[in-house]
Amino acid sequence: MFAALPLVAASSLFLAVPAPKDGPKPSTNLSPEQVVRFQIEAYEQNDLPEKDAGVKVAFRFTSDVHRKVYGSVEEYTQMLQRPAFKAMFQHDLVVFGEVEIRGHRAMQAVVLITEDGESAGYVFMLSRQKGGPNDGCWLTDGVIPISEENDVIPSDKSSFKI
Repeated sequence: MFAALPLVAASSLFLAVPAPKDGPKPSTNLSPEQVVRFQIEAYEQNDLPEKDAGVKVAFRFTSDVHRKVYGSVEEYTQMLQRPAFKAMFQHDLVVFGEVEIRGHRAMQAVVLITEDGESAGYVFMLSRQKGGPNDGCWLTDGVIPISEENDVIPSDKSSFKI
């Protein structure tokens, strides 16, 4: 299913940008890939140091477009309780696809492998923000769960349009 994208596996995440004491925050210094990695890491460590702390960190990296759909961090947390997002919180291995950037939009596929060998794929859609407090920052507009029936990753990169 994911053979069309070059993938990079990571069992632990490392980012060159140090995180603030209360977790990472949007910055114009962060690439789309770093934003996705911060979100995956936040979900993976969701209940540290307190319940749903990771969701709150990940929510910082959602765009205004995404926030208009899901509203508050509480509503965002409820959305993430859907079975399609279970692997975000319970995985042992992360496989990152190449980031595709076109202008002010970006897309990255991520595959999460659980301890029982199950895999779950997601496509993160991001955009560079214009105006407001996050001007120039890459933030997530949406995350699409991928399944065999809903394969949204193009096999031919030339067909990638965002």
